[in-house]
Amino acid sequence: MSQNSEQIRREWAIADKRQFCKQSCTKIDQGLAKLDNRSSERAIWELFQNARDLAKVNEAGKKESHIKIRLTSDEFIFAHQGRPFTHDSFSSLVKQVSAQEKEDKDSVGQYGTGFLTTHAFGRVINVVGSLDMENAAPGKFVNIDNFVIDRTYHDIPDFINKMAEQLLNINNYADAEMVDDCRDWTELHYQLNSAEGAETNAQKGIHAAINILPYVMTINSPIVDVTIVNEVDGRTISFSKRELPDENSLRVMAIDINDNGNIYCKKIYYLQSEDGQDIVVLPLKDSATGESLSGIAKLFVCFPLLGTEDFGMDFIYHSRRFFPVEERDAIYLPVENANVRSKYEQNVKVLNEMSDMLFDYLREHAGDISNWVNITTL
Repeated sequence: MSQNSEQIRREWAIADKRQFCKQSCTKIDQGLAKLDNRSSERAIWELFQNARDLAKVNEAGKKESHIKIRLTSDEFIFAHQGRPFTHDSFSSLVKQVSAQEKEDKDSVGQYGTGFLTTHAFGRVINVVGSLDMENAAPGKFVNIDNFVIDRTYHDIPDFINKMAEQLLNINNYADAEMVDDCRDWTELHYQLNSAEGAETNAQKGIHAAINILPYVMTINSPIVDVTIVNEVDGRTISFSKRELPDENSLRVMAIDINDNGNIYCKKIYYLQSEDGQDIVVLPLKDSATGESLSGIAKLFVCFPLLGTEDFGMDFIYHSRRFFPVEERDAIYLPVENANVRSKYEQNVKVLNEMSDMLFDYLREHAGDISNWVNITTL
């Protein structure tokens, strides 16, 4: 094939890709315009959510997600051990649409609209990991080294050209050398200099994660350990967990924390429904001493729903049955809008059922707990 015909073939391929890219580029452009001062908090949990969904299954048949975060003067790096990219999930990441894996009933994320918020950490991402060649060559992988996803552009036509080129570059992996081993870690390197305020947003995202991780790890069984290395402020903090025997009729999760060599354990006390869908975390320092959950989101759908920090109670309610207004925002409550009636009615039903579970416990055990005065909203 002549050099000229190769160029023509490539231009035709890019033109075909443009037809699929325009809608994605327009959606991403609109999403980037909506980033606000809480986007860094949304972003950090979006990354955790995707890591959770892509967790590998261990020998015992349970999902395990291992997560590392590192902030340098140049990059915010989110890494996790999990399933490798497939052609579908890799191209979905570029196009910012949900991958087929999201069809898994246990999945709650994976590169859909919510992933847009992660561009608060940078508009340019370098991806490192493995591409599973799937049916084309079962058991074979291709190494992904610093694949660039670039969300910097002058206008929509420029953005479409960039996305089409990136999708074409994914297809070029079909000709890459295959290897037998899949890399353990998938890494997303956000370039801090590619977005205004990215370093500040990264610091805010890390701070949000540190404060809420004990509750996130309790609610999300696949997330087994997290390490955060902040090279900018010299702090390294790691979290791991282990289940403990029940105390005072409450389930107990021990979160072991190593904060720059300061090692301690935080216990989370909670109730769980028989089907495991609903969890109520009680504001307890130990099984008999109350402590405030001020500043912590009170409603979770696996991860915190922002804006629920002052929901009017000092207990955390998590349920996969909730309908949030948006993926990372508060739930629908009764409003004069018939279009969302079924959603808010479901939310009210779930809140009532979880409150009944909590009140049944409190009727029997509230007298055993001291320091209720420290719980701010009671």
